[in-house]
Amino acid sequence: MKCRLCFAVVFFTLLCLGMGFSMKTVFIVQSYDPDFIWSQQLDQGVRDALCGSDTQIQAYYLNARLKNQPDWKIKAGELVKTRIEEEKPDLLILCDDDAQEYLGKEMRGVPIVFCGVNQFPERYGYPRENVTGVLEIPFFEESIQFARTFFPPVRRVLFLGDQGITTEGILEHAKKAVLSGVETLETISVSTFEEWKTVILQSQTRYDAIFLAAYRVLTDQAGHTVPTEEVGGWTARNSPVPTFALLDYMVEEGILGGVVQSPYLQGYEAGRLACEILLHQTAPTSLPLRALERGERMINVQRAREVGLEEPLFSAVSFDRIVGYDKIPERYYLRSIVSLFEETIKGAENSLSTLANLPAPLRSQWEIVKPSLQVIEQRYPGVGIYGIPEGYYTVTRNWTGLNLKDRDYYQLLEKGQTVKGASVYSRSTGEPSLVIGIPVMEGSTLTSYFGLSLYLNPLVIRLRGQIPLPEGCAYYFFDWTGKLVFSNLEAIAYPEEHEMGALLAQMPKSSQPEGSFFFTSPKGTYVAFYRKSLETGWTAFLTVKSGELESTADSPESQLESIQKRTAASIARLTEGLKEGAERLTYSFANESLTRSILTELRTLDPAIVDVSFVNPDGIMKWVEPEEYRNHEGADISGQDQVIRLRETKRPVISDIFMAVEGFLAMDIQWPVFDEFGGYAGSISLLIRPERFFSILADAGQHTDSDFWIMHPTGTIVYDPDTWEIGRNLFTDPVYEPFEELRTLGRQMTVKSSGNGAYSFFAVGSDHVVQKKALWRTVRAFDTELKLIITYY
Repeated sequence: MKCRLCFAVVFFTLLCLGMGFSMKTVFIVQSYDPDFIWSQQLDQGVRDALCGSDTQIQAYYLNARLKNQPDWKIKAGELVKTRIEEEKPDLLILCDDDAQEYLGKEMRGVPIVFCGVNQFPERYGYPRENVTGVLEIPFFEESIQFARTFFPPVRRVLFLGDQGITTEGILEHAKKAVLSGVETLETISVSTFEEWKTVILQSQTRYDAIFLAAYRVLTDQAGHTVPTEEVGGWTARNSPVPTFALLDYMVEEGILGGVVQSPYLQGYEAGRLACEILLHQTAPTSLPLRALERGERMINVQRAREVGLEEPLFSAVSFDRIVGYDKIPERYYLRSIVSLFEETIKGAENSLSTLANLPAPLRSQWEIVKPSLQVIEQRYPGVGIYGIPEGYYTVTRNWTGLNLKDRDYYQLLEKGQTVKGASVYSRSTGEPSLVIGIPVMEGSTLTSYFGLSLYLNPLVIRLRGQIPLPEGCAYYFFDWTGKLVFSNLEAIAYPEEHEMGALLAQMPKSSQPEGSFFFTSPKGTYVAFYRKSLETGWTAFLTVKSGELESTADSPESQLESIQKRTAASIARLTEGLKEGAERLTYSFANESLTRSILTELRTLDPAIVDVSFVNPDGIMKWVEPEEYRNHEGADISGQDQVIRLRETKRPVISDIFMAVEGFLAMDIQWPVFDEFGGYAGSISLLIRPERFFSILADAGQHTDSDFWIMHPTGTIVYDPDTWEIGRNLFTDPVYEPFEELRTLGRQMTVKSSGNGAYSFFAVGSDHVVQKKALWRTVRAFDTELKLIITYY
């Protein structure tokens, strides 16, 4: 029997070759490297679109991200040209701009489909008789509106990028964009990471929001390409203004969010064009250049919380994808679960196809195909079926005398379509099952079919055993009709009554193969991560209770990073309010009533603000709000250090800790006010209690097993949970004299932006000396770099 079956398969293979069926060869040429996530997703999109098209795919990489020198790019392009001349592929798919510049624009004689192109296509001589493709045009207007969802006053914007060919194209498009409500639009490109940092750190008084074009080819001082993860992480931690992404990988790396280009869909659209050319013999020139119609709305929830956006706000907004839940590697679980499911369905399908492809005299004899169906049943628990229009056979019952014409999936078989997992309750066993069916056609007529009614419960057990989930997680599978079929626990008999039955209906209407969204059920709010199975048409969801996704990273590093981000966000909010207040005072500083109204509004910026005053050019507190502090009007503060610095620089400044005329330890933020002719008219003084301002930030990001304090560059303790230390100087106060280790570490902090060390000092709230470990980072507050320190045992 085995020999007979093997002979049949070999015979069919030879028959196909004799009829001239040939596999097409496609070269995917990536501008970047195989480790870059953007390139990986482009590649996956192309392959998914070409799935089932009998194409052989070969991938090549120009490595232009890590080797950005023109000489290398020319050499890499020439190497790929040589392979093209040697192997003569049927079609090229060229990804991103470098592949067009160093390969595509001179290629003739082979169909080309491009994707991820930011430059205007004319640069490469596109369109051309052998070229079509997918343009990558940023969603500028949508990005602005997205930013205004969270930060309404977005009027002055910066588009920032590296000096790569991608950024060049994006910024050219930005310059020509008409953006509603935008008063000023600037574009800046830099070549080094240090230049990038400078632009970011100096942005707080110039822009309401920054939109990042690309940062793939920034270099360090040694000329090496800086990893995008490092650039994105640093930018997220240090940007004093809201920062948004135009490309999806940036949000993964910590940028707040954006309406971004999807590399997967770029690749998928390119793959669809390739299918038109290869399978339907369509000329490239007859396929117009296209662009994605909509962007992917992404949010990084960890970053959102760090900048002060609470979940009720961002959970009410529709997103295509939610990232930033580091506790749950959702992509790993979903992709693994879906892959195992697809592997099962595809494996059964391939086994049945072998029988369906037998020559007619063999596949029509039940006694010949029955042993093969028995083997399939052993591998895939279920009921093997051989059917004809009059009825069907099963391994256990042989001829049943029944037919399946009333089943919904039978209509697919009659149309010559493969059934890939129709959910049913088996008539013969009563078991919930998934039906896989392969039709055998003569012309347009169904003559027979091979099928498997795959038992669902063994499949559920197999998936659960091979992919154990974290606590609090669950997954759910919906078939192509939209019915909830099974979860990680069980086959679901009554999906309409299940609390997760509406998951699919609430999923964003997106063509993305995967994404995430907030889902509300009677039992609470969940984050639902989804992945569509292109192989089967099914959709899988991984759900986690929203409250369980709070960042619970307990490491001191994570705590310090969180505090740093929250501090930067709070300073940014003060900056925005003061900037707007100073602009309004330009025309009203001589009017007492209007000025007092503005000062009163500024006091609402933060609960730690004690009073707000207008200081005239001579350093006299002219008007003070609220009313209980008006007795200090007329006080001369011209001799205070921060006022002197402000008058010298005419730029915003923040003071060291000092005893205010109001009678308490305070920090003073001074913001310059100019008249309509640009002359110096005085300043706004914002007086804050540091123990209130910083304790709120510390409590939000700190755990009970650690302590947090802040030091001014002069050595003054700006904040400490032991309030008796606030205002003391680490280098000069006698209380610190016995603790030289601490002083030495403090001196290191004044010259380094971050680091770690250890020292001995009193435990919080105690006179007991303990050994402490310390980590520190720096946050810029106006003209001063404050040191944020977290200590633990």
